[in-house]
Amino acid sequence: MRRKKVWFWILCLGLLGGSIIYAQDFVTKSLLDGKLSIELPSSWNVEEDMEDETVFITAPGVERVSILIFVLEPNVSLDEEKQNAIEMFKESMNVTQFQILNQEKSLLKGGIEAIKEVYSFATREGIKGVSTLYYGKTLGNAFIINTVIEERFYPTYKDIVEKIISSVAFSSKVVAPPAQVMPGQGQQQQQQGQGGMMMPPAQVVPGQGQQQQQQGQGGMMMPPAQVMPGQGQQQQQQGQGGMVVPPAQVMPMPQPTPMPGPLPMPVLPPGWSSYKDPKGYFSIGVPPSWYLNPIPNQDIPEGTPYVNYVYIENGVVTADFTVVIENIPVGFPLKDYAAAVESNVLSSLPGYKKYLETTLDIRGRQFIKRVFTANVVGSTGEEIPIYVEQYYCVSNGLAYILNLEANLNGYQRFLGVFSSIAQSFQPLK
Repeated sequence: MRRKKVWFWILCLGLLGGSIIYAQDFVTKSLLDGKLSIELPSSWNVEEDMEDETVFITAPGVERVSILIFVLEPNVSLDEEKQNAIEMFKESMNVTQFQILNQEKSLLKGGIEAIKEVYSFATREGIKGVSTLYYGKTLGNAFIINTVIEERFYPTYKDIVEKIISSVAFSSKVVAPPAQVMPGQGQQQQQQGQGGMMMPPAQVVPGQGQQQQQQGQGGMMMPPAQVMPGQGQQQQQQGQGGMVVPPAQVMPMPQPTPMPGPLPMPVLPPGWSSYKDPKGYFSIGVPPSWYLNPIPNQDIPEGTPYVNYVYIENGVVTADFTVVIENIPVGFPLKDYAAAVESNVLSSLPGYKKYLETTLDIRGRQFIKRVFTANVVGSTGEEIPIYVEQYYCVSNGLAYILNLEANLNGYQRFLGVFSSIAQSFQPLK
């Protein structure tokens, strides 16, 4: 795979300065002579390598936020190509630590199935970040997509990059097989008559001009095909005894493989368990080594559906997730509820800073996802910065909040786990 030069683009990325634009104007681009289409912000940079069939995309004004797409032959070994891509990335970036965080199935545009693998990395120069690989095959191509986001930009660009990846579509042209020619007949076509016998080709009768007549069984001359009333342009041919010989059948073109339907409920990763609310309000997956926190939250009214799981290291909670449900007026809009949470609760948190807010679909239900950082007060009174993802959903007069948080120092190692927890979350009312 002659692609080492594409990683040089990553090394050459510089910190260009300028503000980050959150409201992105997305445009559709057709790349690699139509083999690939993608939707991305109009301000992002795109470079194509027609020889190696690669596309390199970078965010403007930031360092190491990039997407690299390889379009491969369909018969390649994806495992080998994926490993080659990983090794070249590690070599080009001087990566000293590279650890997988999560693996799951993902759907690209048009129902194309891909394997998604999320890795954390650190370089010799102390740069940390997240690299995500998508790989799979279409009808006419294989592909590998690698996204790289440096740690300091991850909260801002994670969802934008995922939106770009979900828009990737590959073009596969299906060529119909040529018509089969009978052995020894060259280009001469023959038609089947009564009883399946092969009819000789039509003979031109002198004096008939361009009119052709066909010999039937026993050498009798067959009159030219008559157009039957009501048949439009369809022609039928008379055989011996006036019987009608049907026209040659046209074989239907091969149809594309039907697109898969909606994804089924996700299978929990190995070692995970499932928690279901005792009153049947929701269910959610629980990673191994996460523990149910039995201590009631004084801010949650008694009887409110609620659960809190924590991850503890050296006696300290370093990450946790919470689900809480509250009653709202039936028909209250999701967007208004999310805005109320921000104005009534989040805006008063010390150091609150929102990085991204987006609407997404999780197995047929609409959610709003919000990513932000804030400070919480520790046991000794000091302020501790945290990274937070919140998911909001409303249904039948109920508002669901899934809150996932981790210490800002080292939160990247929980991102894959957070993603899997969110995908497993299922409101049941």
